[in-house]
Amino acid sequence: MIRRSPLAALSAGAAVGALGGLIGLGGAEFRLPVLVALFGYGLRRAISLNLATSLVTVAAAAATRVVVAPGTALFENLGVVAAVMALGGMIGARSGSRWVARVSESGLRGLVRGLLLLIGALLMLEATLAWQSPGLPLGNLGRMALAVVAGILIGAVSSLLGVAGGELIIPTLVFAFGADIKSAGTLSLLISIPTIFVGLAGQRAQLVAAGRRDLTAVVAPLGVGSVAGAIVGATLVAHVPGAAVKVLLGAVLIVSALKLFGVESEGRWRNFPMRLSARNLLKGRVVEVLRGTTTARVKIDIGGGMLITSSITNEAVDELGLAEGDTAYAVIKASDVMVGKDG
Repeated sequence: MIRRSPLAALSAGAAVGALGGLIGLGGAEFRLPVLVALFGYGLRRAISLNLATSLVTVAAAAATRVVVAPGTALFENLGVVAAVMALGGMIGARSGSRWVARVSESGLRGLVRGLLLLIGALLMLEATLAWQSPGLPLGNLGRMALAVVAGILIGAVSSLLGVAGGELIIPTLVFAFGADIKSAGTLSLLISIPTIFVGLAGQRAQLVAAGRRDLTAVVAPLGVGSVAGAIVGATLVAHVPGAAVKVLLGAVLIVSALKLFGVESEGRWRNFPMRLSARNLLKGRVVEVLRGTTTARVKIDIGGGMLITSSITNEAVDELGLAEGDTAYAVIKASDVMVGKDG
């Protein structure tokens, strides 16, 4: 039995918030594994609770960084770039779920995993060489076009993974627009806030389904700890060398790619030594997950124009991580078979 202790949630939130505030991320990359592994939440439920906590954490870290170490980029043309990226992020987060439905989950996770590994390696290399990117040689129109496209893509990926997107926003600002790493961290937090708002709009059912015990025993202390840690981390950013922040961010991206965005979960279930007595296992693709107050209706296309509809609890949907486009099995075990006849 997993014990969801408020003290453990407070401590975990403080550690995650401090690291996130220091490097300019909301900390969702660390908090999601904590919610799943330490507190035993299903992935879908953990993503929604993580987003809600991230909103408060990101806002606190952004306010502190603007006061303590705003950076010159905030007062130059990168402010306009940030605004355009934020707009693109909102568009991407809104349409992300529809876009992802056309791509297999394993394929998309593999793509994101490779991208994060590459960016993490480049950031660590840049810190080692002490090289500051001048940014891409684009005119004002080109910069704005790149900013909105990058925002849309990052927002779409963020909505799928349940994170604020800082792990992609910061490298984009550094490499494409020539921002220094500290200013990029501050701008990343400001860009993430509207994206998280849009992401939360699609997670209303999950937040409503969260019980009062979960909110008071885990989410509330996790949020308080995250905010306190974010303020501490954001305050320390003025005293930490930029190269060290780059190395830390690169390491975070690599670890996140290996641990969070891989396909370990698929392998774990595939290798789990369990057999079912049911003989009717029909493999198909999930075409609809319609949630109600307590139960959800799941439709699985098994081919040949045939659909199987099952009514399961919302909690089961969360634990299985069911979403449109996923491969799933309809397991049929009936003790009674009814017979009908025309006329």
